[in-house]
Amino acid sequence: MSQTTVSRDLLDLGLTRLRDPGGGARYAEAAEGAGGSTDAALRRTAPQALLTVQPTGNIVVVKTRPGNAQGLAWAIDAAALKGVAGTVGGDDTILVVCSQGTNSKKIGEMLMSYALEQR
Repeated sequence: MSQTTVSRDLLDLGLTRLRDPGGGARYAEAAEGAGGSTDAALRRTAPQALLTVQPTGNIVVVKTRPGNAQGLAWAIDAAALKGVAGTVGGDDTILVVCSQGTNSKKIGEMLMSYALEQR
């Protein structure tokens, strides 16, 4: 694996290299270091992983391709979407728990809009 490949992979993951106060280096989400969009990982992940959403009560059941649920759940949590209290990701299913008073249908529509977004 070449340095170019590693650099490209880090960019694809949305990571950037930061200097800590002691002079060492660490990697962090680009949004943490540059004040960028916190939904960048969701914008990258949803079009490839998200298949369907099914709102029910205060939960949205999200179906993904096998093996993609945990990564997409992390991206949803990292996006800190208004109305989303948290997620539980399995292998191909995510339970998105909506905040009290939030319409799960609107959350489902918002998540699906990320999946259908053209890049």
